[in-house]
Amino acid sequence: MSQVIFAANGDNLVLGRGALMLDRYVNNAPSGSLRFVGNVTELRLSTTDEVREKFSAVEESAPLLKRVVSRRTIEVVGVFDEFEMENLALAMMGNVAEATQSAVAVTDMAIANVQHGRYYDLGSRNIAALVVTTDPAGTTYTLGTDYTADLIRGLLYIVPGGTIPDGTGDLLVDFTRATVTTIQTIDGGNESLIEAFLHFESDNASGPNYRLRAWRVSINPDGELGFIGDDFGNFSLRMAVQSDGVNHPTTPNYVLERYDPLAV
Repeated sequence: MSQVIFAANGDNLVLGRGALMLDRYVNNAPSGSLRFVGNVTELRLSTTDEVREKFSAVEESAPLLKRVVSRRTIEVVGVFDEFEMENLALAMMGNVAEATQSAVAVTDMAIANVQHGRYYDLGSRNIAALVVTTDPAGTTYTLGTDYTADLIRGLLYIVPGGTIPDGTGDLLVDFTRATVTTIQTIDGGNESLIEAFLHFESDNASGPNYRLRAWRVSINPDGELGFIGDDFGNFSLRMAVQSDGVNHPTTPNYVLERYDPLAV
């Protein structure tokens, strides 16, 4: 009976879990604070090499004389679950902005040539005291018969079969709107470059834990951003690791540290 010399170690098998944090660059530098991006169901690091090979022209079998890496691409791909605004800004190559809405009374907003069965955006949220009349004023239309409205979203709907002329009706709309202190928006598709510092802390269900830090990643969407589906939505981001030899001359790409988070 032969002696067993080699044995696999089950303690090194990884069932991965952990927290991904990003620090988006502002004015070509990280801010110094990390943002937890929420639930990430997959996080993968890949290294892809382009190589150049030289074969012998002297021998019949033309053996390989030299094989060198001519170009290397390192990427981290994450599958994000949480449709949070900062996450969506990365997936949409944009920025999060904030606006406010002041309380005001809107008088005689003109809407021309309205059509039955169509919605019209009144440009305000949380509205009240809605009155719809002809333009010029003369006839006041009836809520529920001639039109309906989503007062929270500020949408006016023209009821088919009502007395508002279909396709030729010109309306004047009056309403009041409430103060809204924070309205978040994303100016999607306006950024050609989004960079961040990447920090990952593993807390594995099984296997050794690691800390991954990449000094400068370039972020791009990887696939579609789905808003309707039969399952919980998610989206992928592809984060290309860029060399930062100026600030990290000995480890310009990234550092992976093995550690025990429970160790003293």
